[in-house]
Amino acid sequence: VTVAVENGSYVIVSGTNAVTTVAGDKAYGYPGATEVTVSGDAVTGYVNANVFTIENTSENKFYIKDSTGRYLYLSGTFASLNFSAELPTEGAEWVLVKSGDDVVLKNVAKGKVMEYTAAYGTFQFVQGADDAVKLYAGTINPDEGKTTDTPQTGDNAMIAPLAVLMVLSAAGLVVMTICKKKFF
Repeated sequence: VTVAVENGSYVIVSGTNAVTTVAGDKAYGYPGATEVTVSGDAVTGYVNANVFTIENTSENKFYIKDSTGRYLYLSGTFASLNFSAELPTEGAEWVLVKSGDDVVLKNVAKGKVMEYTAAYGTFQFVQGADDAVKLYAGTINPDEGKTTDTPQTGDNAMIAPLAVLMVLSAAGLVVMTICKKKFF
């Protein structure tokens, strides 16, 4: 029995391990894992690489895209995952299948199920696996990994050194810092 899932952004979790996409320059690989904290219907501790977008196709089937917009799909008999900017012609449809009280993530074309391999800290796709997954609402943080040089004001602003001058005198080393602007 397949389970319906709404279009949206999700963090896919098995136990306390969130699926992590492979680097954007790779066309295939074994997804890594990020340890997250699950509390009720919420998950914390995830990063953008853990957020996947689900796009429904038909009859509880859906496509999955990673945080960089690449489609996830399976190819051949491999246990690794493939990534494509364009929708693949085969192996890109997925379903959630009810397994007891849980659900598993299954590829429609290949019949393989995602499972976490603790020895490697990665996820793979195999026949007959029954690792339960849960989908939690996830959001992309647009500022993740960015730095800022926006001037900050107020009592909490830090003063950035404009120049540091070191002078050696008979009394020892004297360090003077010349500051002009406040920065975060």
